[in-house]
Amino acid sequence: DAIFSWGNGTGTARWNHIYNNRLFSNVTLLYSNYDYLLGFNSGADKFRWRSNIEDISAKVDFNYFINSNNSLKFGGSVIKHNFNPGNVSVTSTDIDVDFNLYAKQAIETGLYVSNEHNLTDRFSALYGMRYSSFHNLGGEPVFTYDNDFNVKDTTTYSKNKIYNSYGGFEPRLGLKYLLDSVSSVKGSYNLMRQYVQLASNSNAASPLDIWFPASETIKPQIAHQVALGYFRNFKNNIYEFSTEVFYKKILNAVDFKNQADLLLNQQLEGEIRTGTAEAYGLELFLRKNEGRLTGFFSATFSAVNKKIDVDDLSPGVEKFPAKYSKPLDFALVLSYQVNKRLSVSANAIYSSGLAITVPTSKYYYKGSVIPVYSSRNGARIPAYHRMDLSCTLKSKKNEQRRLQAEWVFSIYNVYNRHNAFSVNFVEDQDNPGTTVAEKFYLFPILPSITYNLRF
Repeated sequence: DAIFSWGNGTGTARWNHIYNNRLFSNVTLLYSNYDYLLGFNSGADKFRWRSNIEDISAKVDFNYFINSNNSLKFGGSVIKHNFNPGNVSVTSTDIDVDFNLYAKQAIETGLYVSNEHNLTDRFSALYGMRYSSFHNLGGEPVFTYDNDFNVKDTTTYSKNKIYNSYGGFEPRLGLKYLLDSVSSVKGSYNLMRQYVQLASNSNAASPLDIWFPASETIKPQIAHQVALGYFRNFKNNIYEFSTEVFYKKILNAVDFKNQADLLLNQQLEGEIRTGTAEAYGLELFLRKNEGRLTGFFSATFSAVNKKIDVDDLSPGVEKFPAKYSKPLDFALVLSYQVNKRLSVSANAIYSSGLAITVPTSKYYYKGSVIPVYSSRNGARIPAYHRMDLSCTLKSKKNEQRRLQAEWVFSIYNVYNRHNAFSVNFVEDQDNPGTTVAEKFYLFPILPSITYNLRF
């Protein structure tokens, strides 16, 4: 039996303070622990892969109203990252192994200032600058690699000693021009640095999607993004419509090499390859804000491609779709107020399937079967779509009662769509020598009842 489990535990404490009618602040303390598990049971044999990322952070944000045309925001943040990439335990009649991959620690900081500036009655700008930094901390062995990604040296730094740092400025600019009282155009540019990376070597979102920090070997990803949009309201703001095009260029994009060795590998960075990536697309959005029937429709047409040398046997930069790219993504959400107490709602979702690499043929060599695969992420799992329905019944309205209650009856995945969570390729037991695709899905039709109390 296969086991998949993941979740995120969080806690937040916040303190707001108003200094005067122009200045106020918001201080926030946050804790999160994202953990995930992969495993299987086969009789007496058991396998478990556990991993987690723990973040402890603090940030302070200030708002200062300079005048009617300028609103200043500034502040800073600090995050302590604790990466535990894997604890692996294997239990069977022949072996009992408990193995820990080296943990990693880092500190990430940021300082920013931005101003919302009304230049004229029609033209406004939002501009600012952020400086971010990232510092790797010692405590576990650190590997350095040669040009062939082989370990050439190992160093252990004292615990909490900063042995590697990155940093840089992140400018951002947004412009808005009112064409008339109901329509506007907007444009923006942002530069962003990402110090915590994600690489995937599986056909599903699973613990084999590994998060890891920037390091001496892996540089932070740097993204340049531009967007241009048109926005319009209709019939006294009952309806709102927007369309936007965007383009993003990513430097130092990461992915695993082909046939990467992940399990029980202390030198995971040697399995990672870097290059560039780009994303571009068109977004459409329509919302109805008033009346008995409200809701929205959104549509996104996009592409996300990487250019990375991931094949050590055939060197050369290869262009391929990113695993999570979705050329088509649609959503429709509707809500109808039957009366003051009763409302019904529905939502429908459709998106392209995730990109995967599939076997296209095979050959025999000295009695062994050698599969031949498609180009990297050259195929897709079946499209994802489903519909959900819900009904909300509120308690009888009584202005004197502080306690209000409601029942929510819902059905997830109404038509019982078996959306593929992952696709694996196995030998057909009824036709040996033939490979077939095997789909694994998570949630069938799922009814639920919820009772809410508000006071």
